[in-house]
Amino acid sequence: MSVRTYKADDQNNVIELWHKVGLLNTNNSPEKDIERKIKYDADHFLITEENEKIVSTIMFGYFANNIESTHVRHSEISKHTIDCTVF
Repeated sequence: MSVRTYKADDQNNVIELWHKVGLLNTNNSPEKDIERKIKYDADHFLITEENEKIVSTIMFGYFANNIESTHVRHSEISKHTIDCTVF
């Protein structure tokens, strides 16, 4: 498993993962969420890969209410394979 910073060509795979784990709903735009994150704090958007496949995303930093927040999402396959927890 490896961890690296987000790259622009990750977008479709990241959105697919977020959809798969139930992070998306009709009220949000994952493209806009990603755009805002890389515009203001790209170094705090990490990708975890296993066998060259994105298995989790990690976004952390200070948000509008000035409280540090961490978001971690894992695919169902990854959770079972490496015993991860979704926060």
